[in-house]
Amino acid sequence: ADSTSTSDNSMVPPANMTMGPPLSTIPLHPTTSMFPPLSSNNMGTPPSTSPPNNTSSSSSSSHSFHVPSRNQASTKSLTRSDREEFEEILKEITTNRAHIRNAMGFAIDHADESKEVVEIISQSLCVKETPLPTKLARLFLVSDILHNSAAAVPHASTYR
Repeated sequence: ADSTSTSDNSMVPPANMTMGPPLSTIPLHPTTSMFPPLSSNNMGTPPSTSPPNNTSSSSSSSHSFHVPSRNQASTKSLTRSDREEFEEILKEITTNRAHIRNAMGFAIDHADESKEVVEIISQSLCVKETPLPTKLARLFLVSDILHNSAAAVPHASTYR
C-alpha cells in the first residue's frame, strides 16, 4: 500500500513536496515592484524607424534584388477569349474545392494581367442578384489568390 493514500481516497501531497505561499499573500493586482525595469542593454527598445546607414560598401549589397512595386503591374490585358473563359468560371463557381482551384489557377496563370482579373472579380462581387453561395465561393477565390500571391510565379505578387 502507498504511504500517501488514505482510506477515504483523498489526495494527500507527499511529505517532501513544498507548497507555494498561501493564496491570501499573493496580490490580486500586479505592482511595478513585481516587474523590475529592464536594464539599459537596449532590450525592450523598439527598433528605429529610419533606414540603416550603410556607408561601408559590403558584399551584402551585391545580393540585393529588386521587388516590383504594385504600380509596376503589367498593363497587359486578357484576350477576349480569356476574359470570357474567366467570366464563365466565375458564373459557375461553387464552394467545391475543384472549382476554387480551377479559378485560382486561372488567376495565377494570368498574373501578368492581374489588374483586369481583379477588376472582373470585383465586379462579380458587386452584382446584387448573385446568390450568396456564389459570392462566398468568389470570396474563397480571393482568399486563395492572396494566399498564393507569394508563389514563385512572375507577377503573382501584383495580386497583393
